[in-house]
Amino acid sequence: MTDNTKKLIGYLKHDIKDIDAKLAEFQEDFTKDPAYALTWSDQTFTNAARKRVYSTVLDALTAPKSKATLASVKEHLQKQLMNDAKYPSKSTSAAHNLMHQAEVSAIATVLEHIEVYL
Repeated sequence: MTDNTKKLIGYLKHDIKDIDAKLAEFQEDFTKDPAYALTWSDQTFTNAARKRVYSTVLDALTAPKSKATLASVKEHLQKQLMNDAKYPSKSTSAAHNLMHQAEVSAIATVLEHIEVYL
């Protein structure tokens, strides 16, 4: 594992820690007043999507016997991003579509970070 891979892993772990705190705050707000919390939940979609994408990248880079590199992860994410851009979610569930959009954004964000470390 290269030093730059380790730096990206550190960044992602740090960001996931921050995301977990924000999700916990939303959970508290939801417990107190679900309707109000959902009214202001747009950032929660972003946080949940980033956590999912960042965790997937972390798993790929840190799994035992993983042969993933920053370049291979970047290539995989670029293919996924292109596919998601060509075929956006058109579910009858508005929440599903919002989550898909947030995941596409999270993939683009993590690709930007990978570029910094390549």
